[in-house]
Amino acid sequence: LTLEDLQRSGEPDLYRAVQKLRPNWLRSRGQASTSQATGVTLFVDGVPRGTVDALRNFSLNSVGSVQYFSANEAGFRFGTLAGNGGTVEVTTRH
Repeated sequence: LTLEDLQRSGEPDLYRAVQKLRPNWLRSRGQASTSQATGVTLFVDGVPRGTVDALRNFSLNSVGSVQYFSANEAGFRFGTLAGNGGTVEVTTRH
């Protein structure tokens, strides 16, 4: 999702914009394990930031783009820090 997509959503924060435009990105996928949570993880500019609930703290104007990676794609890109429930990556505007 681009900044323009997010702004057109009319939502006040990034979580609500993603929820409106791509609700499936916020839903956990994959199997649960005893060592890893299945929640969707959040990375900001390549740095792990917890769960997608943290998207509520982002102003749309600070975001350049938002991308979703499946658990397999996220594991390849971010390693074990990505967990096994998929990953949302936010790239901020610099």
